[in-house]
Amino acid sequence: MEIAHLAYVLLFLFAVVILYVQRRRVSPSTNPRMAYCPHPNPVLGNTVEFIRNRGRFFDWYTDMLRMSPSSTIEAWGALGASHAVTTADPAGVDNLLRTNFANYNRGAHFRAAQYELIGDGLFGADGRLWSLQRKLASYAFSSRSLRGFTDDVLVIHLGRRFLPFLDAAAGSGEAVDLQEALRRFAFDNICHVAFGVESSTLLEWDDPRHQALFAAFDTAVEISFMRTLAPSTPVRKLTKLLNIGKSRRLREAVGVIDDHAMSVIEAKEASQRNNRGEGDPDLLSRFMAAMEEEDGGGELAAMFPTPEAKRRFLRDVVVSFVLAGKDTTTSALTWFFWLIAANPRRGTRCSTRGHVRASGRRWPTGR
Repeated sequence: MEIAHLAYVLLFLFAVVILYVQRRRVSPSTNPRMAYCPHPNPVLGNTVEFIRNRGRFFDWYTDMLRMSPSSTIEAWGALGASHAVTTADPAGVDNLLRTNFANYNRGAHFRAAQYELIGDGLFGADGRLWSLQRKLASYAFSSRSLRGFTDDVLVIHLGRRFLPFLDAAAGSGEAVDLQEALRRFAFDNICHVAFGVESSTLLEWDDPRHQALFAAFDTAVEISFMRTLAPSTPVRKLTKLLNIGKSRRLREAVGVIDDHAMSVIEAKEASQRNNRGEGDPDLLSRFMAAMEEEDGGGELAAMFPTPEAKRRFLRDVVVSFVLAGKDTTTSALTWFFWLIAANPRRGTRCSTRGHVRASGRRWPTGR
């Protein structure tokens, strides 16, 4: 019996050594083109570092990317069960997201973690479904009609809403949460451009419906993102089955988001019935038209054969484009104004260039 126990111990130690050697077989110091790996534990991988830095995840990843000669890092799960590569190299990002995206599947783990929120939308799709959506969206964004429509929408939301909002706050001396104002500005813009639906969350600041919607997006994104980082466990499956804990919070948040998405779709359907949808340049109209194509080029429609499946997919489209246009634009603008505030001289130069570019632009007054 003791010999058997000793054999098990030796076998375990041998496996640990093999894992350790395999993961360190290429050192980033000897090959600067390889991904940097932050010295994983031979058994637990980088699990301990993940737990230790869960409160500063992005700062931690940024620090490691800076340390990597290739601007690329890899991380391992316990016993090699999972493996992730992250890159900030421009050529690598271009290869992943544009040139050869079809070669990189998101995988079952990502899909399971994100499906409740984004479903089959552009951010959750793989293969041909992703390709068809990207082709349709790229064609729409490259069209002259949508570019002109986007310019008109920006003029409306800047000249009639955002700038008057800031003027009113400046006149009253009231402090403004600029990040929240920019988030609502970006949300109203993407709803108008992508769906042809005018939203006024910026002007209706205290409306509890808008506050509930933004809170739902924040909750759903946070829980889904953290699920992406962690392995699926029986505990998570049990909480989902029992509808408790974070699974319940996610379900409730997605319910609020679903209600908003369906209201957008219903408003667009009503608009098309009244006006026959002629000349609508927004993205949602193009996806709805693709859902109606039964013959010929109706490949996307064929993937969702029932009316219920089509509406579910349109819901996924709405959510995906809200996520694409809301938080990304908000983050970029918030950091921009923060950097400007930290460097007034640069702010003066940006203001001068902005005045030059804006000369001759028509700014509407009143509505």
